[in-house]
Amino acid sequence: MELGPVGPLPASIHRPRTAVPAAGFSDFIDGLAPVEGSSDGIAPPDRSGIRLGPTAAASARDARGALLKPLEDFLGQVNTSLNEAGEMQERLVSGEDVDFHDVMVASEKSSVALQLTMQLRNRILEAYQEVARMQV
Repeated sequence: MELGPVGPLPASIHRPRTAVPAAGFSDFIDGLAPVEGSSDGIAPPDRSGIRLGPTAAASARDARGALLKPLEDFLGQVNTSLNEAGEMQERLVSGEDVDFHDVMVASEKSSVALQLTMQLRNRILEAYQEVARMQV
């Protein structure tokens, strides 16, 4: 049980950890649900009067696309790098004429790219968890 500034945090604040599925980062973001009201008697704010017009909704979609597009491009590049290194390793093992130095360089590049991807994932999840812990 986590302790807040004045005692234990209500159970409604805690969320189970969710692994990012292989299907894609944007599918993971779509599946996240907002934190609902807590059982401590404090109701969430009434947002029934708030309406997003077509312009606001479109700009929110554009902003989301602007954030996710570079990430999806980067993940595509990492995937390509991993596939190329794997193909070079298979060609080397099968006896084709492939320079060992090139295979090692491609393998190390893909390894570094994968490590960077894992660090980015960890940072994004930490930021999400920090936002989820914020008191409203």
